[in-house]
Amino acid sequence: MKSLFSVIAVVMLSWVSAPSLAQNNNPYFNKMVGRWLIQQSQTSQNIKVEIITVQDYIANGAMNQEKQYLVTTGSTVVSCVARSAYDWSMQGNLQFQTLRTNKLTPDYIKENNVKIDDSARLQNICDSIAGVTEKSNYIGKTSQFRIITLDDQQNTYEYTDDDGKVVRNTDKRVKEGFSFYRRK
Repeated sequence: MKSLFSVIAVVMLSWVSAPSLAQNNNPYFNKMVGRWLIQQSQTSQNIKVEIITVQDYIANGAMNQEKQYLVTTGSTVVSCVARSAYDWSMQGNLQFQTLRTNKLTPDYIKENNVKIDDSARLQNICDSIAGVTEKSNYIGKTSQFRIITLDDQQNTYEYTDDDGKVVRNTDKRVKEGFSFYRRK
């Protein structure tokens, strides 16, 4: 009876550890572990939105992300910072990310490069950004990315955006954390 229990215990442990062993044997998974920088910029109707993102992929399948939204209109710049946590996994060259937590907070507002105290305006703009991002990035949402190339310096991948358009991006591997890239 003890030997039957031992066999069942070994089989159950192998089932529990199989996904993590499969991840560790995936060359894409191993290359993703580390810190990545994503920088995006878009201008529309005299409003420029820059997004600076640093993602830390951890070998246990967790990913921490810090993101700064910089909205510029004329001589006014507004900064909002989001901190998020994800679970991530790989199947071949497909990466999956599931959002677990997300919090966007007001950072600052500047006019002519001088910080001003207008917390209501700052909160209003950051609430607008949060409203737009929460429509496409809600807690529990899983996103899929197809890796095109991945090496020690950069990751080029594709995904389908909310409008059904295939988007290709390239992220750069970095050593510095979010505070190094964040604009103050």
